[in-house]
Amino acid sequence: MCICQDDYDDWERESARMLSVYANAYLTINASKGNDSSSGLFYKSSTREYFEFEHTYGGIRGRALACEVPFEEAMQHAYIQLKDDPVSHRGWTLQERVLSRRTLFYSGGQMMFECNHGFRKEDGWAIDGRFPRISSQPQMVSNDQTKDTDLSVSTSELLRSWYQLLATYGGRKLTKPSDKLPAVSGLASIMAERLNDEYVAGHWRSLLITELPWQPGDCKRVPEYRAPSWSWASVDGGIGIRLKGSGYSPLAEVLDVKVNLKGTNPYGEVTEGRLLIQGPMQRLCLSTEGWDPDRPRLSSKGSLVLCTTSTYLETRPQYDFDAFADDRPRLERKFVQSLDGLELYALILLACSHGEDHYIALMIGREQGSGEYRRVGILTLTDETLGWKPGEQRKGERPIITLI
Repeated sequence: MCICQDDYDDWERESARMLSVYANAYLTINASKGNDSSSGLFYKSSTREYFEFEHTYGGIRGRALACEVPFEEAMQHAYIQLKDDPVSHRGWTLQERVLSRRTLFYSGGQMMFECNHGFRKEDGWAIDGRFPRISSQPQMVSNDQTKDTDLSVSTSELLRSWYQLLATYGGRKLTKPSDKLPAVSGLASIMAERLNDEYVAGHWRSLLITELPWQPGDCKRVPEYRAPSWSWASVDGGIGIRLKGSGYSPLAEVLDVKVNLKGTNPYGEVTEGRLLIQGPMQRLCLSTEGWDPDRPRLSSKGSLVLCTTSTYLETRPQYDFDAFADDRPRLERKFVQSLDGLELYALILLACSHGEDHYIALMIGREQGSGEYRRVGILTLTDETLGWKPGEQRKGERPIITLI
């Protein structure tokens, strides 16, 4: 694999080969401690200090060695992430690690080896586990993408793996922000084959209603367009998608999806994405009365207040910006400014039957005089706060809108 970075056609063609290259490699060598391509592999080794003591086990008495283990190393899942190594903070390296069957890491102080059977360090530390993979990921992927289906893995297991990887990927850095979708295109192609589903700007066509209310974490919108507002790929930072079980029933329906690709890779960059969706809607208002973005968020005092036309909502929406960032006041002001001139609505997607009936909705905005809406957050609603039951609204009465 050789990529000419300044030639888009070559870049798209070669980057799309990452799946076959890494999945078919016998061994991947990873300079995980390197900050750039000139850093090399070798670093000064660090050694553990061992303590010798008498020990009896199973009737056998002898001398044993013990060492202090940093707390993070005792937390196996956290340690496998190698979060102190620069390579673990880069976007493209996620699928390189996931796709590789065996990886030799040159980390700070020692080498590490990872395969499907475990994770081993040069000093003897061993973990019976590895970095998350896509369930049912093929052990070999041929260049002609020959199918290697494992029917024993359920759809829910596949999706759980995919959502876990997206959560890991969200906060990773990209030199080119436009690489957000291409940098996981190899993983997406495996998932598309396993799910037998259409990939639309980071989501699965048949699962859009349950995936659209992805949860924003420490995220922020990017200034340059790279994905529609309804896609997780439109933000940088952590996001979460929950697997919706049998307790949820859809109240909205996606009638049509149109996604325009920049190139030929169906899992790569997009230039536009539109959803034609029908579902119950509720007009919302954002009240800034008493709003104080500089007030510490130890309580709801000073927070933005969301209300319907008749009542204040007790629920606290999750807006699409990082509400816990050090510069939250600035981000909050910027977010409120972005809503200027927008008509706000709740697009009710799902009804939950666990305990008290409540609904999961997108918070969307429409520019005055426009028929198009964009996502600005998510929220939960109840019959009581709405003053009506969305589930009882006839389908013909539900609005049809375009979400961009």
